[in-house]
Amino acid sequence: MTATLSRHMLFLTILLLVQLLCFWLVSALLGITLSILLTAGYLFLQRPAADAGMSDAPAQLTTQAAFDTITQATSKMAIGAAEVSFFIDGLIKDIRHSSEGSLQIGNATTDLTSTSSQLNHNLQTINQTIHQAASATQQADTNLQSGVKKIQQLASAVSHAASELEALRGNADKIQHITEVINNVADQTNLLALNAAIEAARAGEQGRGFAVVAEEVRALAGKTAGATKDIAGMLGDIRKQSEHTAVLMQQLEQASQLVQQELQQVAAGVNHISQEINQSTGALSQIEQLSEGLEHTSAQITSSIQSITQALHAIEHKGQNIASQAIEVSVETETIYRELSQQKIDAFYQPILLEAQQAAQAIGQLLSDAISSGKLSRDKVFSDKYQPIANTNPQKFSTPYDSFTDQQFPSIQEPILQRQPKVLYAGAVDRKGYFPTHNRKFCQPLTGNYEKDLLQNRTKRIFNDRTGSRCGSNTEAMLLQTYKRDTGEIMHDLSVPIFVDGKHWGGFRIGFKR
Repeated sequence: MTATLSRHMLFLTILLLVQLLCFWLVSALLGITLSILLTAGYLFLQRPAADAGMSDAPAQLTTQAAFDTITQATSKMAIGAAEVSFFIDGLIKDIRHSSEGSLQIGNATTDLTSTSSQLNHNLQTINQTIHQAASATQQADTNLQSGVKKIQQLASAVSHAASELEALRGNADKIQHITEVINNVADQTNLLALNAAIEAARAGEQGRGFAVVAEEVRALAGKTAGATKDIAGMLGDIRKQSEHTAVLMQQLEQASQLVQQELQQVAAGVNHISQEINQSTGALSQIEQLSEGLEHTSAQITSSIQSITQALHAIEHKGQNIASQAIEVSVETETIYRELSQQKIDAFYQPILLEAQQAAQAIGQLLSDAISSGKLSRDKVFSDKYQPIANTNPQKFSTPYDSFTDQQFPSIQEPILQRQPKVLYAGAVDRKGYFPTHNRKFCQPLTGNYEKDLLQNRTKRIFNDRTGSRCGSNTEAMLLQTYKRDTGEIMHDLSVPIFVDGKHWGGFRIGFKR
């Protein structure tokens, strides 16, 4: 017995080392395959010894212990694979959400980069426009300063002309005075000539020559008086015109002063605008530099997020590969369970297998009798017309046969939970994983609370996850799966196919814990 036990332990140690090496160096699938082949070969080698009469009671106990060790190791492996698969699935979902989030951030940063580029372009355009405006205001300021100088020169010229005109008027007044003197002289000369003519007439013939001279003098005095009168008129006109011109000159001087003041104010305003534009130009230059930095930073962020997104996609792909390998491990453990079920051993799942086989046979016979008695038609029994039940979350469905199963299935399903304390659920599902009638403890009244209803009312749901769908679609003699429920529990799920009149209807599944 000691030798046999040592041999079994040595085999398990070698098997574990082979699995670890294959997992690490090659792949999980190869490790599982080699494990199955080695286990089958080892079991095959043990059978001749039993046939040769060497299988006494202690040896049988040792073989049973070895099988127990193998089933326990396989169970632990399946549980670990289920944990890994569940964790990886959750991780992949989180990574996918993170990837979607990073993609949204990437799109936002791409838009930000585009906006920053457009902003930078607009700032450059505004900066160019402001430079042009600054040049224009500087030119305007220069022109205004030149205009102010010219107005100053004009005002000075007008002022000088007014002074000259005033001097001219003064000279005209002097000439007027002279003409008055000349006019007085002419009047006196005319008077003297008249007196001389009178005296010449008195003198007679002797004064005739003197009378001629006196006449000429009087004529000359008259011409002088006329000329001085004309000069006085001209001087009067000149005086009036000069006075009018002086008024105009004064008004022009005042207007030029006002224009000069206004131009100086405009020039000061333009100069202030020019200073403000220069300050704005400096500020815009800083903003333009910041915008260029923002554009560069946004581009770097976009590139980094793209790298993160690619890394997340790669991690998601690797996670999917790991999840696939974990599923492959689960599949191979199912194969080990199925192979071990062919051996005459007392495995941990044997009582559950027996319950499932009996229940599957009873359900198949029940549905067959219903068809024979006319309670259900064959089409109704095999119907896949699932009618959604309103206001249910998670979604529930009704079928043409679920009212019948609600009445008949509990008498087969409920006793299993009473006989097997480790069983959490036991019930029949159709080929697509539809659970028409669940156990009573999972048929509590709906509350509208999703979390509560998810745990307490699980009947009439389609469990189309990998485990649920395979329970109904499996046609092998036994399918023992290990998975993590949506409630967070690690479970073994053993299912046996249900046949109705030789046609596959679904499976009877039992969920239990070790």
